[in-house]
Amino acid sequence: MKIKNILASVVLILALLTGGISIAGAFPGQTMACNGCHTLSPSIIVSTNITSLTVNPNQIFTVGITYSGGLATGAGPETEVNWPTDFSNIGLSNISNSLFNPTPRIPAPAGAASSGTASSVLTAPAVPGTYTLRVYTSSGTNMAPDGTNFAEITVAVATPTPTPTTSPTPTPAPPPILATITDSPSTATPGINATQLFIATARDQNGAPLPGINITFTSTPPGNVSPVNAITGADGNASTSFMAGAVGTSMVNATNGTVTGSAVVIVRSGMTWQVLAGGETPDMALQGMGFYPGSIIINEGDTIVWTLGGHLVHTVSFLSGAQIPDPGNASVFLPAGGSTYNGTGVSSSGLLTPGMSYSLTFTKQGFYDYRCLIHPGMTGVVIVQPAGSPYPSNQSQYTALGMRELQEDMDTGQELEDHESPETSQGENGITVFHVSADIPLPVNASLRLMPENNSNVTGNAALSFIGVGEMQVQIMVTGLVPNNTYPADIRIGTSEAGGPILYTLGNLTADFNGTGTSTTVITGPPWFAVASRGWFINVHQGPAMEGTGATPIASGDIVKHNAMFARFTPQNLTIHVNDSIVWKQLNFIEIHTVTFPEAGNNPPEFLLPNLTVNPVAATPAGGSIHNGTGFYNSGILNAGDNYTLTFTKPGTYNYVCTIHDNMNMTGNVTVTGRQPPEVEAYDTDNNGIIDKGEAVRAIEDYFVGRTTRVVAIEVVIAYFNH
Repeated sequence: MKIKNILASVVLILALLTGGISIAGAFPGQTMACNGCHTLSPSIIVSTNITSLTVNPNQIFTVGITYSGGLATGAGPETEVNWPTDFSNIGLSNISNSLFNPTPRIPAPAGAASSGTASSVLTAPAVPGTYTLRVYTSSGTNMAPDGTNFAEITVAVATPTPTPTTSPTPTPAPPPILATITDSPSTATPGINATQLFIATARDQNGAPLPGINITFTSTPPGNVSPVNAITGADGNASTSFMAGAVGTSMVNATNGTVTGSAVVIVRSGMTWQVLAGGETPDMALQGMGFYPGSIIINEGDTIVWTLGGHLVHTVSFLSGAQIPDPGNASVFLPAGGSTYNGTGVSSSGLLTPGMSYSLTFTKQGFYDYRCLIHPGMTGVVIVQPAGSPYPSNQSQYTALGMRELQEDMDTGQELEDHESPETSQGENGITVFHVSADIPLPVNASLRLMPENNSNVTGNAALSFIGVGEMQVQIMVTGLVPNNTYPADIRIGTSEAGGPILYTLGNLTADFNGTGTSTTVITGPPWFAVASRGWFINVHQGPAMEGTGATPIASGDIVKHNAMFARFTPQNLTIHVNDSIVWKQLNFIEIHTVTFPEAGNNPPEFLLPNLTVNPVAATPAGGSIHNGTGFYNSGILNAGDNYTLTFTKPGTYNYVCTIHDNMNMTGNVTVTGRQPPEVEAYDTDNNGIIDKGEAVRAIEDYFVGRTTRVVAIEVVIAYFNH
């Protein structure tokens, strides 16, 4: 029965279609029911609030949709908005709904089926470009795109514009504000009537020097300052001078507004004296190796300020009888003790370099010898009287005395240099050995005249000489003695005029029947033991014992040794031939040197490292004895009497230095030329390795008189012009 009904329905439908009658027309009462599933949408009019727009990649935007012409309420399915993603049924491929992630369908509000509005939220794709979208309306659900019930939107997804990077606006630095004033030195100890310089340094909140600050200087008694106002310069500094008026403690204040810096001034009962450590010629070649003046008499409470007189470094060291240290020991470069000295312990400046000074206040009467620990025999003496004693000399007189002593030392050095003329010698196979002096041959020995004392008629001589390393022999010979009497003798610290304590006891002199007495004494010390340049004297006493009137001096003399150093090589420049040799000889006991050829393009090594130790690279021999034109060659430290030999095998120009004194232009130059034929070298009569004008002229003259050939004469002239 069921099958029959189905067949009947099919026959009926076919008959209706054949007759041109629609199914809806044949069954009007069933239209609503069929539209729910089987009919197309009516012709709905659709519009959108935008037809085209430009958005950024991934931008979210909203589209408003208006429609009308849908089925009336109750007449069929409600109208809905559709964003189809499949357009294959109508053959379209340029619709990009799926890329914008729309909500596929938006049901119309209840009761508003024939017309209404809706909105859709879309998201632009990440890829820039122009896209076409279609939105449809339909009465019924999930209708495929068809008909004209749609609206199109053109969406341009723009290429993103990079967000401009903006540099942050710098915060302007706050203007400099005066933060601190420091007054230096923080503590000073001038003597009465002495002048002390104070420097006030103004700094801002960042610690930078602050120029243009008006500093007001004030002081409390017992002194005053001048000027009382000063403006800081580019370095933030302003200065004033404090004049000490009496013994006591004073304050020096440097003020601007509410900012103040202070220093303490302790005015001592003594004066401040000036002494030079060393001195030099303007070209720094010749150095005086002493303290100037070598002896000075001051009072308890006085202060001495030592200042370098040149570019050579020194120390000012009071050892109080302690063993003299090795000059190469790093400890000699370090300061020791405080700012006062009472004759005990070690007080030393440490290494004084140009621009530095050393101050020491003497608090106890006595005779105090001191020395430079770097340069053996560079000595001086300070004689301290009780406070309030009259001074035998003033500063101007001591300064003049020091300049005379310095000139005497320099004259000795210049005389030694004037007589220094190293010669050449012939080596094997026709090579020449050139000799170069490093420094000058300063004698290690000293002699002096002994003059009568205390109305005696005794005169004589003394000689101090070194008979071995650290072994000083002292020989005395005097006349005018009482025959067969015994006379004590000694070396003392101080001067013949001022006296002083015994340093070394010498052998007694016994007068012969003529009243002549002699003694010989050997004093031993370390290898760097040397005769003092100043501050020693010899006494011969009445005797026979050193007590009562027997201690009265009857002859005396100051030991003065004129020490100097010549910071040059002699000759400074040499021209030699290939395979010739140079022998450098260090001549001066008071100094050390090096002969150092840096590798091409490199600076010579520093002799003293920042930690005040000797640089082993500068102090150690290197490179061997054959200079082949490349590499680093170094003699190492040369003490007095040491030689350094170097043979040159390649033509070229080679510069060398003493690494200890290169800052004083102790440099040299070696020019190595190719060797000339023997017949040409025969005209090098001064044997200096070059053909000079006179030698070339002589060769021409010899040619014209037949003493040589034309070829030889031409070779000699060519050698002259090549030079």
